[in-house]
Amino acid sequence: MEEPDHIMITRSYSSFYRQLDSVIKKYPNLKIAEFDGEFGIKGILDILNEENEVVGSFSIEIKYRLEFPYRFPLLYEVGGDIQNEADWHKYPDGRCCITVDPDEILKCKDGISVITFIENYAIPYFANQIYRFQNDKYLNGEYSHGFDGFREFYSELFKTTDTSKWREYVDIVSSGKTLKMDRNKPCFCGSGLKYKFCHDKVFYNIKKLGVEKIINDFKYLI
Repeated sequence: MEEPDHIMITRSYSSFYRQLDSVIKKYPNLKIAEFDGEFGIKGILDILNEENEVVGSFSIEIKYRLEFPYRFPLLYEVGGDIQNEADWHKYPDGRCCITVDPDEILKCKDGISVITFIENYAIPYFANQIYRFQNDKYLNGEYSHGFDGFREFYSELFKTTDTSKWREYVDIVSSGKTLKMDRNKPCFCGSGLKYKFCHDKVFYNIKKLGVEKIINDFKYLI
């Protein structure tokens, strides 16, 4: 029997709240703050280079999100150093756009901690912004904003820009045919790799994202 939504939400927030002390211990320029009755993080996040020198600092807030830990917590840049524009991957309300929605779901498929989010996603996001300030482009590349970013993500996920193949692969997962494929044989796509090193991962990610989610995205992309 599934737990009621209010119990799941309570446990989700409790998990988020319990992690805040470890965050401020690791990042002394951050502190616990209250936002509309829920606790989160606010303060200065320093960005360091390979020599451990501070190359930039950003005023941030990290707030709880209902889907946590299976989605990122909400990250805001509140100092005004980054423009509130789609081209800068920042929403009008100051929230930072880390990646496209389906990519975030996969990154959080096993759950994510607040510190892991800061280390693996928030800091690289701001480091990339610093690089853009200096070079007028992003260092690590990024998905485009909006539906173009979704198309780029799915092209990588499916290993092709051919949208007919996208539907074919989703249908394969829906039908259960992936269970009948020999993982040690050459992949059906002709890449020359064994199936387990090629489209096995594609089908795994389709299952993790969920066929229903992908088909819903297709309505806007295909």
